[in-house]
Amino acid sequence: MNPEEETQSPVALLIVEDQGMVRTFFERLFAQGSRFSVMGSTRSGEEALLKLEAYQPDVALVDLQLPGMDGLEFVSLARQLRPQLRVLIVSSRIDPLALTRIRESGVEGYLEKDGSPEELIEALGTVAEGRHYYSEKFKENLARQGKKAQGLGQV
Repeated sequence: MNPEEETQSPVALLIVEDQGMVRTFFERLFAQGSRFSVMGSTRSGEEALLKLEAYQPDVALVDLQLPGMDGLEFVSLARQLRPQLRVLIVSSRIDPLALTRIRESGVEGYLEKDGSPEELIEALGTVAEGRHYYSEKFKENLARQGKKAQGLGQV
């Protein structure tokens, strides 16, 4: 860890994930380091919206497929309440329509859930710094759809 990271206050993190095992893994992963402080975790977008003001997160780690409103609907509503919120979307599967919706949503990043914990930490750190992080798989899928991957940041 460099000296700058030691003196910076932790990044306030909100986790929005409906699967209990995955949510617990995320909580434990980000509790291990000093860079992030898990302010809270919720099972749904609706629950997260209700707690957004109390948690005051800098960054949200949001599952794409949630019960009720999906992750992108949550992001749209959350940014009305907290415009500076940065978001990393995670998902176990992605279809062509979701690719387009993610790209057009303005979220700062996307990562598949089959990535490594190290990649997740890197992706969330990149998003927390105000930069974009889109997985190679995401960019490849966009290219297959004939969309340009320009402006999606570096991986």
